[in-house]
Order: sequence, then structure tokens, then C-alpha cells
Amino acid sequence: MSKPKLISVIVTSYNWSEALSAVLSGLDRQTEHRFEVIIADDGSHSESLAAIRHAMSGCQFPVQLITQADCGFRAAKARNQAAVEAQGDYFIFLDGDCIPRPDFIARHRTLAERGFWVPGNRILLSRTYTQKLLSDEVTLLKHSGGYW
Repeated sequence: MSKPKLISVIVTSYNWSEALSAVLSGLDRQTEHRFEVIIADDGSHSESLAAIRHAMSGCQFPVQLITQADCGFRAAKARNQAAVEAQGDYFIFLDGDCIPRPDFIARHRTLAERGFWVPGNRILLSRTYTQKLLSDEVTLLKHSGGYW
């Protein structure tokens, strides 16, 4: 299989615009630039949506916001709606609080193969460390994967 021409990154979000802003910043630092982002919002309130739109305005990649009414936890529906809008031939699903490493998309492109899926993992951070990260007191990129 040839490698994907365009990768669609679908990011779920719900009322945590600070974390989503950090995710978008992480996507802005990618070494691979042939991707689009679709934010699949599961009914965030208007203040959060305004903050998301502000964060989107600084992105160096194509990004769109798909929203739905807040009728309980329906992240899967939001994610599916975003997938319908996606233009890519390869999808990456990312939660709105998972900050990608700079080679995240490049690694996916390298590993992409028809008929297979690429699983990921996460590093669960404490609330205290998360707040430090979101306030730019610390940076994830100064540590290698072995640190965690």
C-alpha cells in the first residue's frame, strides 16, 4: 500500500479548552505537515467553544470544528460526525487532552498499512503536573519516552 496522501486527525473535546489548546500546539510542532484536524466537540458550553475557536485561529494547518448539542456523553457520535467531514485517506483519533510528540503524525505515516490499525498508549499525569503543563511551567518535550 502506498502511504497516505492526507492524514485526518480527529480530536474529541468537551469543556476543557486549555487542554485542547495544548493538543493543537503539539500538532503545530509536528515534523510531518500533510494533515488536517477536525475537532469533534461533544457539546461544550459557549465560553469553551469561543476559546477553542481562538486556539484554532493560530493553527498552521487546516482545522475545523464539528459541534453537537450537550445531550450527555456522546463522544462516539461526535467522532463519527467528524469522520464524515474528514478529507484524509488515513484517520488518527486523538483525545482532547493527549498532547502529541513532534513525530506523532510522521510515525503514523511510516506505520500505515492497509488492513491494520496502529494502537497508541498514554501516560497518565497527576492533576498537579497537568496544571503545570497547561500553564507552561514544564514541557513534555524535554523528557524522552524512557523518562516516563
